Amino acid sequence: MKYYILALGGLLFGYMAHAQVSTPNNNPRQYTYKHEPLVIVDSVELKGANALQQLDPGIIQTMTVLKDSVATKKYGLRGQYGVILVSTKPEAHWKPAANTDNRQ
Repeated sequence: MKYYILALGGLLFGYMAHAQVSTPNNNPRQYTYKHEPLVIVDSVELKGANALQQLDPGIIQTMTVLKDSVATKKYGLRGQYGVILVSTKPEAHWKPAANTDNRQ
């Protein structure tokens, strides 16, 4: 698996409600969150805190962070810890990887 966005978890600290970010065993490729944000890429909901690692930053067209009442109004309880909306460039032909995160 390629890891493209190595510092995104750290960047989210100032933007996401309730974000408490840490790197287990000082691994910059993995982040843990006390409360995970909802991640949506091209209308596809991704599971797990490290969901964005499968994206090449070169294919990202826009990234928007929704928080507080804006996130919960649009996404309900799923967005209570924030929502990250990502749009990829049309020529990217991005497809989500198989989800191996079984947490609900």
